[in-house]
Amino acid sequence: MSEDVALFVAAELFEPGLRDGLTAFFQRALHRDVDRRFDTFKQMEDAWRQIFRTADSAKPATTPATVGAVAASTEEARETAAAAAELTTALEAAGLSPRAVSVANGLRAGTVEELLDVPPPHAIARARGAGTLVRRELNRRHKQWTAMLRRPPAEPASSAAAPMPPSLSADPQAQAQLVAAEPVDSLASRLAPGPARKGNLRPDIIRLTLGLPRSASDGGGLSPLGAWPPQTAIAKRDFGVVPVDFNKEFLSIFRALADELNTDWSKVLRADWAFTGSGELKPGLRSYVQRVTGRMSERLIGMAEEAGSKAVLFVHNASLLARYFDGGGHDLLVTLQQAARRPAQSPHGLWWLCPMEDPKQTPSLDGRTVEVVDRATEWAVLDSLFLKGLKATTAETA
Repeated sequence: MSEDVALFVAAELFEPGLRDGLTAFFQRALHRDVDRRFDTFKQMEDAWRQIFRTADSAKPATTPATVGAVAASTEEARETAAAAAELTTALEAAGLSPRAVSVANGLRAGTVEELLDVPPPHAIARARGAGTLVRRELNRRHKQWTAMLRRPPAEPASSAAAPMPPSLSADPQAQAQLVAAEPVDSLASRLAPGPARKGNLRPDIIRLTLGLPRSASDGGGLSPLGAWPPQTAIAKRDFGVVPVDFNKEFLSIFRALADELNTDWSKVLRADWAFTGSGELKPGLRSYVQRVTGRMSERLIGMAEEAGSKAVLFVHNASLLARYFDGGGHDLLVTLQQAARRPAQSPHGLWWLCPMEDPKQTPSLDGRTVEVVDRATEWAVLDSLFLKGLKATTAETA
């Protein structure tokens, strides 16, 4: 074979978002002239990883709906593109990451409409090459676009209360008499907030606080929370607060894994007892714990996604996370914290209850430090009255 023959790379087989990077990589890695290849494995590995870092930082293609939009970051650009997407918008321009686009293409979805025709979450969970982050991204966009583009027709707005005649508004006594004689429904319409932009929770909070129904679809009558509900109850309903008994969920997953692997539960307990005595997490028990914490992470994220885009996980009774802190517990905690700090990820918020005797001490779970980035925004000391209300509301909704 002639040495002048150049290497041919079938670039058309690569995903569009990775095509340029992969083509350049293989042209260099397999170059006929060895002096023009990578010098070391480390250099080759760095170049490979850079392909995906570059793709992950790429902003979506511009569409007529996003022309002129200014985004300070890739994440902001993707959120803008997703909010402006239509059924016919190509997924590359709809705000999905290149990895998510690649998985969607494997499901034969190239546009927003085609992705919405894919039944989540099972089809997406079984998709080839779909890691946890990609599955979460696809499920989140699926829900977002379903609500945006396939939402049933909105109910006609109720007629607003008639304005008060100028002659009466100038006379306080006449005005008071008119208001006293006004029907309850008319008074409610005056108190009810008007329409708000998507994502604004203020109207819902006002309606719940005043005991007004959210819409005609609620069946009328008082708020489902009753008259003058506590703020904890409103927060749980309106922000989608999901109470999570960590130890209960953790043990449920642990037992299921033991059954799956045909391991007698008493054997697990003996290994755990040995861990209590020695303080050393043996390889066998460690492998179980790591698999359990991985599944626990997926379960918690799934619970948040099912509760909605504004879901907040309220995690309590988490002594087992501290017990297995070095066996995956710390990684689980950090994963959830990082996700809650990013608007594009789920859960939207994370409340992690850390029982402490001294409110001035750094938050911890059984001696294991719970890191906070900003004390002003990520650390709140709860008084006993608030905790009692929270406990009562949790018991009612359990």
